Amino acid sequence: MMRRSDRRAFVSGGVSLGVLGLLGCKLPGSDLSASKDAVDTVAGGYPAVRKSITSAAAEDDLRLYRKAVALLKESKVWTAQATIHYNFCTHGNWFFLPWHRFYLMYFEEVCRHALRSAGESDAFSLPYWSWPDTDRRIPSLAWGDGNPLFDNTRSMGASDTFADAACGAGTLTGILQIKNFIDFGGGRASAQHAWGGSGHLESMPHNTVHSAVGGDMGHFMSPLDPLFWLHHANVDRLWAQWQAQHPDIIPSNPNAQDGDGKDANGLVLDAKFWLDYVLDGYEDLQGVRFTQVVKDCLDTTKMLKPYTYDVLVTAAGTPVTTVPPAAKVPPNLALRGPLSGGTHAAPVDRIFVQSKDAGLIIKIDQASKIISANIQFSPELQTYLARLSSSPNFTGSFTLIVEHIPVPTDELAHRISLDFYANHPELTPETDASDVHFLSCYSFFVHQHPGAQSEVSLRISLNQPLLKMRAAGSEVRTAMLLQVLVKDRLLQALPNLDFFSSIRFRLQYTES
Repeated sequence: MMRRSDRRAFVSGGVSLGVLGLLGCKLPGSDLSASKDAVDTVAGGYPAVRKSITSAAAEDDLRLYRKAVALLKESKVWTAQATIHYNFCTHGNWFFLPWHRFYLMYFEEVCRHALRSAGESDAFSLPYWSWPDTDRRIPSLAWGDGNPLFDNTRSMGASDTFADAACGAGTLTGILQIKNFIDFGGGRASAQHAWGGSGHLESMPHNTVHSAVGGDMGHFMSPLDPLFWLHHANVDRLWAQWQAQHPDIIPSNPNAQDGDGKDANGLVLDAKFWLDYVLDGYEDLQGVRFTQVVKDCLDTTKMLKPYTYDVLVTAAGTPVTTVPPAAKVPPNLALRGPLSGGTHAAPVDRIFVQSKDAGLIIKIDQASKIISANIQFSPELQTYLARLSSSPNFTGSFTLIVEHIPVPTDELAHRISLDFYANHPELTPETDASDVHFLSCYSFFVHQHPGAQSEVSLRISLNQPLLKMRAAGSEVRTAMLLQVLVKDRLLQALPNLDFFSSIRFRLQYTES
């Protein structure tokens, strides 16, 4: 059930979020006297279908997106939307994907309302930007003076590319093969803004695009850049695709894949806790504050404003067109009153093994920019390693947790990335993600203000890399040499690598 807080204004950077609703910020030449609650559906019906920006079918959505962005920028709403993200966005834990899914859904509706108010069609769905489809470059549609989708603060040029290690097609395929939601989507946390560790989808493509684009996209006011919404629509699509490929390992069962599910204070962070968690930071079109519950976003076709994506991929790897027949939302739902996402079982972990001090940094090489650590597998973990290599029906998950990663200063945060390799005999700055020894990468995308996160952590799923190394004749049996290649995207002087000497490592094995 939706929980409304008192209607109150909260201010950050001089922007009152009480004016989020277009009713509170009159657009030029528009009549906003009618409440959105009177509108039952959009032209074309629900679920709406989000399409790739490179698809011919998205042409009208892109036209309407430019129009909506131009209208919103003429009001206070554009900045207010970014301020919501600044104040309430969730990163580095298992609420990252649910919070942003709701956030995009409401922005999509704000755009529709703006379009209706300007006499345009509201048959609009937010397009998504699949990074490999634009050769890992900022799409051409986002450039050009006078273009509503252009942001002149970007540090990335039109010909620059994102790292293949983070956004390449092979990397995305590997991320979608992860069967553990905690490793895929983010680690456990007891609160919306508590740190639980970034999952692969966040730490790799999500963070890298934000930090590489830079400018407005490089900090938590990133929705000021119209690329933000296209970028996050693709992040959400990848989650939807992950759900389609792993229907039996859905994110409503996160406790099945990460230990006993308790935090340091003994709070049980199980599936029920995650499903029933109340996410804060949303407003309706009249500026009324309210919350949303995680379980109500697990099926996008059953959300308040239902939607789907044009093409997903099944577990068998077959593209499936998911354009549904038009369907109306029950009258007067508007943005109020959630639809249930269904009930979900909460399986109990059968096996959970953790090595809290799995390894220490053994070498920091300033010349090669490589930090090395020896990661030891305990005798019990070695037993499961043998099963991983020999059993075709292996269901366990090996995870390397990298903790106490210090966050660089403002200037450096948008430049530095950490690429992780294991047992590489000749690692160099030119080594890339196609190498069999590649594990993961991390780019920094964190709040940059007093009191912001000073340390971060991430989870690295080891199953696929371990199997690839075994097939290449580099099997891990008792230990592995972890190598962290520190890169500077702008090819300027890196800081002394002793800055990262606080990094620590944990190994986890879970099986349900």
